[in-house]
Amino acid sequence: MLKHRFLLPAVCTLLTACSQPVLKNSPTVVTKPSYPPVIPEKSAHLPSEKEITDANPTAVSPNFPTAVTPVMVPVVEITPPVVKIDPAADAISDLVMNAEKHSNAGDLGSASVMLERALRISPRDGQLTFKLAQLRLKQSQPRLAEDLAKKADLLAAGDTALKKQCWLLIAQARRLQQDSSGAEQAQSKADSW
Repeated sequence: MLKHRFLLPAVCTLLTACSQPVLKNSPTVVTKPSYPPVIPEKSAHLPSEKEITDANPTAVSPNFPTAVTPVMVPVVEITPPVVKIDPAADAISDLVMNAEKHSNAGDLGSASVMLERALRISPRDGQLTFKLAQLRLKQSQPRLAEDLAKKADLLAAGDTALKKQCWLLIAQARRLQQDSSGAEQAQSKADSW
């Protein structure tokens, strides 16, 4: 029976330590007894409760719960950095780069096909729409260039530099269409940005 007296505080300590929830990114509490454990010697004489408390004043009666001192052990969680790869952005970048190469080489048809592909991937991209408008102007298609520049102006939202470029291109396209008053209006709108 006395053997079990020393087992009860150890079991209580173990249960207390195991029952505490472990939260992510919170320190883990590990408990240890506040008294040194007493290991009974194998002998014929079993000490009484009075002899135990007289010999070790810090010993706790097995009828009472033992006090434990919490020890804080930080839990460090190492997470690898998240690398986001956007294949659409890479594809658009490649198409725009190839379109510029073809445009510089004088192959405006291939350049426009590549920009149209890029616009199919990202149809609400004001910069791509403006690049296609510039290309249409180079292809002597001022009406189509004007329409694309107006669309790019709408897609530009808060990009004032792009809006100004769009209206300058519209003014140039209108001049090519022999619309001098429309070109002046577009020029004044460009100057307002």
